[in-house]
Amino acid sequence: VRHHLWIVHDSAKPDLLAKIVKRAGPTMVFCRTRHGADRVATRLAKAQIRVASLHGGNSQNKREQALEDFRDGRVFALVATDVAARGLHIDGVACVVQYDLPVDPKDYVHRSGRTGRAGASGTVVTFVAPGDQPHARSIVEQAGVDAEVGAPDLLQIEHADVRGDRIGEPMIGVANGHSTITPMVSGRVAGASVSSISTSGASRPLAPCTVSRLTASRRPLAGAAMP
Repeated sequence: VRHHLWIVHDSAKPDLLAKIVKRAGPTMVFCRTRHGADRVATRLAKAQIRVASLHGGNSQNKREQALEDFRDGRVFALVATDVAARGLHIDGVACVVQYDLPVDPKDYVHRSGRTGRAGASGTVVTFVAPGDQPHARSIVEQAGVDAEVGAPDLLQIEHADVRGDRIGEPMIGVANGHSTITPMVSGRVAGASVSSISTSGASRPLAPCTVSRLTASRRPLAGAAMP
């Protein structure tokens, strides 16, 4: 697993995240709060990326649906809080993006462990504000991780073309405040009902995307409230 600390101003995070997901394929994104996770997911949806959120503000059914959609390749990005993703095991996650800097080394290890499972390759990108560099370096050192520090470089992200099946010209639409997607697979329509993200505006084509099929399992959720 390759680890990168990218120095990024807050205003540049949303566009950079969208570019990472489009390049990497199946990506888990970690945020500190429910509100932050929903805000990031909404920005990804506006960037024409299929996305679901996973946090304690969602019902159990919505959390399980988000997981199933991500596992089956109906969404390419899963935006989660730390507690909501605890106990979650997914094979095939190409990239982990730490949109918000983890609080401590334990959270860093847990987040980064979502990729590179079962001997597979993976990439972990942590967004670091310019003023947070000393804290970020301390976290990765305590986590025992050798991370490269520098400006964002998308060439450091393994391209999704090396994994998965090609899905071309999917369409995103809006029905009753929720996104619905009908991708074209091998020249035929494959109906897919997704996502926990609301969007607005007319239907428009998405850029062709590359996905891989994921497998997942999780232990029962703890009884404590989730962020």
